[in-house]
Amino acid sequence: MIGLINLQWFDNPGAVWLAYSLQQTIKKLEPNKKVVIIDYADGGAKTVNTVFIKKILNYIRRRAESAFFYIKSDNRSFRRKLQKRHNKYEEFRKYYLSRTSRTTELDSEVFNMNFSACVVGSDVVWKPQIAEGIHSKVYFLQFAGNKTIKIAYAASIGTDDPCVLDSLKDLYKNLISDFNSISLRERTAVHYIEQLTDKKVYHVLDPVFLLEADSYISLLKNIQSPCQQKYIYMYMLTYNENIVSLAIQLAKKNNYKIVYDLQTRENTVLRKRLKKYGIPSIDAGPLDFLALINSASVVLCDSFHGTAFSIILHKDFYTFGCYNSGIDISTRMKDLLEMLSLEERYVTNNNFICGKPIDYREVEKQLSIHRKESIKFLKNALDAVL
Repeated sequence: MIGLINLQWFDNPGAVWLAYSLQQTIKKLEPNKKVVIIDYADGGAKTVNTVFIKKILNYIRRRAESAFFYIKSDNRSFRRKLQKRHNKYEEFRKYYLSRTSRTTELDSEVFNMNFSACVVGSDVVWKPQIAEGIHSKVYFLQFAGNKTIKIAYAASIGTDDPCVLDSLKDLYKNLISDFNSISLRERTAVHYIEQLTDKKVYHVLDPVFLLEADSYISLLKNIQSPCQQKYIYMYMLTYNENIVSLAIQLAKKNNYKIVYDLQTRENTVLRKRLKKYGIPSIDAGPLDFLALINSASVVLCDSFHGTAFSIILHKDFYTFGCYNSGIDISTRMKDLLEMLSLEERYVTNNNFICGKPIDYREVEKQLSIHRKESIKFLKNALDAVL
């Protein structure tokens, strides 16, 4: 049995699609082995030692803010749509992902299953918040026995900030010491990790690129678009005024609608900013997400997987930087665009966006080479199990 561990439990399109893609690829490579995703639904938040009274006060503050926000009927509608979105993610996981029973316990019995190999990845499973916390036991495969082959496929650290990483070298060196095969999603991460081990560290594609476009499009037959005219799909992890301004600019110029996806309370700001152009897609599930990209005239996003699927589906797109708690987490997008010679699609100034069409024939040539190398790494790593 081969166990996979990633962040598929999180209601994010990239999280579930990479889990699906990696699962399907490994099933094809190892048709005689059972492949199961270890459904550990925790990890990622940095553990903070806070005194009890402060925890109580923070909890009361959050509940008060939530209660105040949902007084308005429009905001209560927003909450209902978020619940509908969550239900779609649960349906996707149930139908498309082969999983163990769900757990949030580090000593759960699911970790004692007889795995011949465990594969961790992709996405930010090796980010500093995980490496420094209790969840490193899971995402660095410390639960796996000595006879289990340990593989990192396209693991991501999520940042290349030396202020963050320089002090963590000893920690990462210890955590990766007993891995049999290591591959990472970002080149900058390869340079960092290869200093800490005598093993060869490979640069591979995110799992969503292991499947070709037809594999995804075939799943969208029954998905209806919320917009019947040409539109911009604006997918944001956090509110970004530069993205919103460019969306409005392009909508006015081309008579497009703007289908927008933002799962934070700043969604209410978007309603006011976009006015007649805006069409919300708050309740979009994983299949809706792909369908919205596939039918869009232009995609604007601050997301790695928004960028990745725009490339896979051959869309006109622009990618913007993203920050989390003040840390620049745009490395993953920049690295991907540079690898495919699409650097001009990364926007730092709305006044200088690239209007030249993307030559997807050249992009596909490069992707094909990287896809073959990535699958070869995975096959060789799994062959060590036999």
